[in-house]
Amino acid sequence: MNNFIEACLESLQTGDPYPSFSEGSSDPTVANAYATQQLFVAAQARPIAGYKAALTAAPAQQAMGIAAPVLGVLFEQGRSRPLDHVAVPGGGVLETELGFTLAQDITSPVTPASVLDRVDCCHTMVEVAKPNLSGKPSGIDLIATNSASYHFIEGTEFAPQTIEIDDLQAELTYEGETVFTGRCGDVMGGQRDALAWLINTLLSVGYTLTAGQILMTGSVGGVAPSKPGQYQGLFSGLGEIGFTIV
Repeated sequence: MNNFIEACLESLQTGDPYPSFSEGSSDPTVANAYATQQLFVAAQARPIAGYKAALTAAPAQQAMGIAAPVLGVLFEQGRSRPLDHVAVPGGGVLETELGFTLAQDITSPVTPASVLDRVDCCHTMVEVAKPNLSGKPSGIDLIATNSASYHFIEGTEFAPQTIEIDDLQAELTYEGETVFTGRCGDVMGGQRDALAWLINTLLSVGYTLTAGQILMTGSVGGVAPSKPGQYQGLFSGLGEIGFTIV
């Protein structure tokens, strides 16, 4: 195990920021960052629940100095339910999203037009992301340390083939006040495009996609700091996800 992975594992235990991959690596490319991410994921030896997209909005990519969205691994340990209390030591950010559960294993690229044929169901979601990066954060550092993967909260299950998922509106409230709102179709040009991108990129970097895994397609409407208190993720016509940050 290399020194960077050992230091990241230690950070998981202590809560200290992750080391900087971009500063410590002799070749800090996107490809090497994903190779490092896979080593970090494997070293944790945790059951995998699925995968997530991150930095799906152009301003977020620009802020992190990267030219495309990124992806990370979701662990079963991070799965939460509505009304849960979620501890976020050191702070994180909250996002409303959609999460698609695969109906089958996928081993070859998909297209946006047919990608929902591979999906069993969809859930409304809230992600609690925790970058925990040191120094000036970069997209390369985010990738290498598993793209801020921390907790995800599943809401209402529905069939995405029966409604126009791009027209769904998402809202996050804090103590009853709206924090942000967004339209699901604004993620990467549409949810089908975002889901196809995520699947195809996962395959290209070497991850395995199996039936039952959940794929989160990226932030809808914005991000908010995870202050202690009560929150609700609201999705038009699909109920709410209530939870408490402690």
